[in-house]
Amino acid sequence: MAQQVVLQSGVEKTVSNMEYTATLGFEMKSLFGIGGFYQAGLHRSSESGSLDPLNPFFGGFLQMPIAKSERLSFLVNVRAGIVNENFFAVVPGVETRVHLSPRTGFSVGSALRHGHPSFSARLFLKMF
Repeated sequence: MAQQVVLQSGVEKTVSNMEYTATLGFEMKSLFGIGGFYQAGLHRSSESGSLDPLNPFFGGFLQMPIAKSERLSFLVNVRAGIVNENFFAVVPGVETRVHLSPRTGFSVGSALRHGHPSFSARLFLKMF
């Protein structure tokens, strides 16, 4: 297969809080990719007790491989989007992917959020 749709879900620890993310992207066999993401922290509302999104961040991303093998890949990525419906942010990052099978795996990474390093962990599934 030359192109694949990749779904990722994970968590990112930033200097301000823990944020949860979902990503849907189009990836070439060479691991160049493009797609969209949604990320937000969660906070419990005192009135209703429900979980509400905190600092929602959504937009698009680009990724490029640095090095890759059958089981391990190193990627550089850039996310750009809107935070809190008010601010535009560009977030550079690096990611290490471990392929558990040809279609699944996990990744760990680091990025620059709020002017400080953040750390992330994600699971991914290559759908098509």
